Amino acid sequence: MFYKKSAKTNNTESAYNMNNSTALKVGKKGEELAEKYLRKKRYLFISRNYWSESGEIDLVFLHRRTLIFVEVKTRRGSLFGTGREAVDYNKQRNIKNTSKEFIRAHCINNKVPFFIFKIPIYLKYTKIRYDVIEVSVDDAERDKYFIKEHLKSYFS
Repeated sequence: MFYKKSAKTNNTESAYNMNNSTALKVGKKGEELAEKYLRKKRYLFISRNYWSESGEIDLVFLHRRTLIFVEVKTRRGSLFGTGREAVDYNKQRNIKNTSKEFIRAHCINNKVPFFIFKIPIYLKYTKIRYDVIEVSVDDAERDKYFIKEHLKSYFS
């Protein structure tokens, strides 16, 4: 990986941390937009930013008895490729392994907990799906985010 020195500092590490911090903020906004988008489509929200030793899953939803693990990719232009291109074989493998750990840790007999006022209600799922949501940032208005594409069953 190449690091550029910031115009404000001669410290390469500080410049990298600033850029990394900005990327994290952009990614978080993209995840928030994707969550709102899926909730509007009547998907039931289960979890966000689930971490395990294998990796992270951005969002988990339940829709029509399908447990959906969602990877959100937010892009400011095409310099680093499209969101779907970033979900390569290794990323897919990590998401699948993490989803298995999520299921082992939280699901009982193909039922996933859905919380209402901190009370779990276990809802049955019969299928598992892996989606990718591409979020773009408007070039003219940097604070304007939009869903570019929802790729259902992007990998299996």
